[in-house]
Amino acid sequence: MIRVFVYNISGKQSGKNWSYEFVQRHSDILQSKFLQEADLERKKADNAYQYQLYFDLVSAFISFSFILI
Repeated sequence: MIRVFVYNISGKQSGKNWSYEFVQRHSDILQSKFLQEADLERKKADNAYQYQLYFDLVSAFISFSFILI
């Protein structure tokens, strides 16, 4: 998709690694908001309380499943 944008703007075909090299050249002014949001969500989810809730739910489900058998 990036290569199509480059071609439409410049009229020239971009190289295989053009987008990576562009990001490397301009890393001082470019930021990835997508990764920052993903890191924030990962940090929120990665805590002992959330793990305990998950395993309590799994344990309750397993116990309930054995009652039905």
